[in-house]
Amino acid sequence: MGQWNPGWGPTRWSLGKGGGVGGHFLRRHRRVGCWPLLPPPPPIHMVVDNAGFELFSDLCLADILLAGGWTSTVVLQCKSHPTFVSDACAKDVTWAVGELGRSPVAATAELGRRWGELLASGRLVLVENDFWVQPSAFWEMGASLRAELGGASLVVVKGDANYRYVGGGGGGGGGAGSGRAPAASAGSGGGRQLTRRPRQTTRMGGSREEQRVE
Repeated sequence: MGQWNPGWGPTRWSLGKGGGVGGHFLRRHRRVGCWPLLPPPPPIHMVVDNAGFELFSDLCLADILLAGGWTSTVVLQCKSHPTFVSDACAKDVTWAVGELGRSPVAATAELGRRWGELLASGRLVLVENDFWVQPSAFWEMGASLRAELGGASLVVVKGDANYRYVGGGGGGGGGAGSGRAPAASAGSGGGRQLTRRPRQTTRMGGSREEQRVE
């Protein structure tokens, strides 16, 4: 049988034994020709956090994933509005790509041009969702966003705020501020009950009672 090596190109020939006693034959490997027959890989979603250099790094990673054939589509999950001044919305991505494309540095301008083409072709997709600006944990995600991310081959979550969403430390109701999922206690009919207790906190020189999920 012919020997196959994944590092060989589509026109590389290999030498193998067969076809008769002591016989040899050459086989041409057509590995690249099979790719169009395969279904396109699911998209990769990236949950972005901040604009500026962090967003530039996100675009570099998206470019690598697309150029390397890891996926045919990268979806950037952007914030619907800037809760903090540095939060990245869809318009921040398009503005950054446009500015890069107008750079006097040739290599930088080439990046902006290529990323602009990815946006225009639909290989790089920008979406916004209100969930990314809410103080909610990932287990409180709505059904539509959950289904959208569930169809991805990979979800990249990075940034301090998004890390808090994953771990539940974003602050807010439903257990997000407690740093862990709401605890369940035994109740009638096997249902889940939340046990809450007041917690004394001090803010701005004063004090107030907060409800914390325990």
